[in-house]
Amino acid sequence: MVNKHRSLSLIVIFGLFAICTRAEIKPAAIFGDHMVLQRDKPVPVWGTADPGEEVTVEFAGQTKASTADKDGNWKVVLDPMEASSEGRDLVLKSSLDPRPSTLHDVVVGEVWLGSGQSNMDSVIAFYGTMVEPARKLATNPQLRFFGRPGWNGDGKGYFTGNYRKSHADQIPDNTWVAIDRESVLSCSALLFFFAHRLHAELGVPIGVMNRGIGASKAQAWLPAGSLAGDPACQADVDRNAELLTYSQRFQNGKASGKSRRLVVDWSNEPKRDGKGYTERIKPIVGFAVRGLCWDQGEAGPGTRASPITTLACLIRSWRGLWGVETAEWPVLVVQKPQGYGWSGTFSPQPFEASRPHLDRGPYENAPWYSWNAYKGDAWSYYQIVDRLEHVHVVNSMDLGHSTHPEDKDAYGYRMADLALARVYGHQAAHHSPRLMEATTKGDRIRLRFTDVGEGLQILGDADRLRGFRIAGADRVFFDAEATIIGADQVDVHSAMVSDPEVVLYARPLTEPPESKQAKRTMRQVADGIGNLGSSDGLQAFPFRSAPWAPPGDAAITRLQAMLDGDEAEAAKYCLRQLGIE
Repeated sequence: MVNKHRSLSLIVIFGLFAICTRAEIKPAAIFGDHMVLQRDKPVPVWGTADPGEEVTVEFAGQTKASTADKDGNWKVVLDPMEASSEGRDLVLKSSLDPRPSTLHDVVVGEVWLGSGQSNMDSVIAFYGTMVEPARKLATNPQLRFFGRPGWNGDGKGYFTGNYRKSHADQIPDNTWVAIDRESVLSCSALLFFFAHRLHAELGVPIGVMNRGIGASKAQAWLPAGSLAGDPACQADVDRNAELLTYSQRFQNGKASGKSRRLVVDWSNEPKRDGKGYTERIKPIVGFAVRGLCWDQGEAGPGTRASPITTLACLIRSWRGLWGVETAEWPVLVVQKPQGYGWSGTFSPQPFEASRPHLDRGPYENAPWYSWNAYKGDAWSYYQIVDRLEHVHVVNSMDLGHSTHPEDKDAYGYRMADLALARVYGHQAAHHSPRLMEATTKGDRIRLRFTDVGEGLQILGDADRLRGFRIAGADRVFFDAEATIIGADQVDVHSAMVSDPEVVLYARPLTEPPESKQAKRTMRQVADGIGNLGSSDGLQAFPFRSAPWAPPGDAAITRLQAMLDGDEAEAAKYCLRQLGIE
C-alpha cells in the first residue's frame, strides 16, 4: 500500500515537474494587454511553444488551433471582426498545460503603423507647447499606443525638464498602453493627434504603433535586397554622374573634378537588413494594420538612389513582407522638407519682373553627395504618388518649420484628414493641387492641375498669385504673372521671356547677395511666395514643369548683357554660380 501511494506521489511530482520545466506558451511581443486588433481584416496571432504542442487561441467567440513546428513556432489567424470598444480577454491554451495564458482588455478597431525618423518618433514630452493640449485630450482609453520611442535605442533623449519626473520614459518598448494624462507624454506626438482625429470621426478604438528611430536614414529601414530589380536606382546614379560637375559649381562657384559613370550591382542591394528594420519592424511583420504612416527624410536616403526611389522600394518591400495588395495597405507620407519646413513669419518676396534667377535644380539630382544636395531633392518628395498606388502625401507647405516643428497637432490632424478622405471615404479637407500638364501657347504656358477640390484659388489676402517663375531655352528665370483660368488651370507669362519652355513654382532659386533672402536657407527663400491653393485651402505642391536642364552659353550671353542694367548685381551673382567671374 505504501509503495502504491509512493508511486502515485512520484507520478504527481514528475507531472508537476514536466509542467514547470516545459516551454511556456508565449505570444509574440507585439501581443499584450490593452492592444488593439485591426477590424474587418484577418488577424494573425503567433508565438512560441514546445515543438509539437497544440495551441488554442480564443477571442470574441472564435477558437483557432495550431501545432507548434519543430522550432516551436505556431500561428493562427482570427476571422475578420467588427469594431468593438469592449475590453475582452484573449486566451491561449495548451495541450500540455491546463493553465491558460490570458491577455486582458483587448479591443478591436483601427491600427496604424508609424515609422521613420525623429519627427515620427519624438514624443509629446519633447514638445513643450504640446504637453498641455495633449493632456487635455488624453481622456479616452480607446486611444492606445504600442512601443516607446527609438531615439538612440532607448528613447530617453526625448524626455526633458519636469516631464522626466513623470516616469513616462520607463514604459517598456513592447507594451500596449491605454492613453491617459501621464502615459500620453511618451506617445509619438504626431501619432497621438492623428489617432485623436481618427477616433473623433470614426468612433472606434484607435491603436498607433511607434516604430521610428531618430536621425535614421531610409536605408536603415530597408530589408536586404529591397533595391534589387528597380531600374530607377541605376537611372538615379547615371543622372547624378552627369550633373555632378554642375552641382559642384553651384556649391563651390567652380567645378572641381570630372564626373564619371558609376555602375552599381543592384542585384543584392542592400546586402543586409537595415538596423531600423531589424530592430523595430521585423519582429512585428504580419501584425494586422490598416496602413503605414511615414515621416523620414531629413537624414536623407543613405543609398545611392534618390530619396523617392529609395522610399518606393521600401514601401514595395514592406507590402510584400505583409503579403498584402497595395489597396489593402495605404501609405501616408509626410511631405519633405518637413523638418526644414515652410511656414514662417517672413514677408513675401516683392515681385521683381526683370531680376534674373537660376534654378538650383542640380541639387535634387545628387542626393548623396552632400546635405545641400539632398535638401534640393526633397522639394519633389511628393512625386512618390506617381511611383506607387495608394500612397498619399501629407501637404506641409503651410505648417511649422524648424528641425522639429512644434505644431505636431497640425501635422497629425492634416495626416488624419488625408486618411479620412482617401482611405475611409469621409468628407475631409485633403485636396492639394498637383501639376498634371504644361502646354506652351505662344509667349505663355498653360498649367493644368489635379486635386483642386471645387477649384483653384488664391490663398490668403494677396491680390495675385505669387511664386511662379518662367524661363526659355536659356534657363534664366524671371518672376511671372500668373492667372487662374477656370477651375483647374493657370496661365503663366512674363514680358522678359518671349519663348517660354519651363515654369517653376515655389522652388529654390539663386538670390543676389544684397538680398535679405540670400542670407536665408532654401526653405526661407521659398517661404511665403507660393499662394496657389485648392478649395480646401491647401497649397499646391512645388513643381518644375519640364525636366531640369543646365544653363548654357545662351544663359551666359543673356546675363552678361544685363551687367550694364538695373539688375547688374543679380546678373553677376548668377554668373558666379556658373563659375564665371
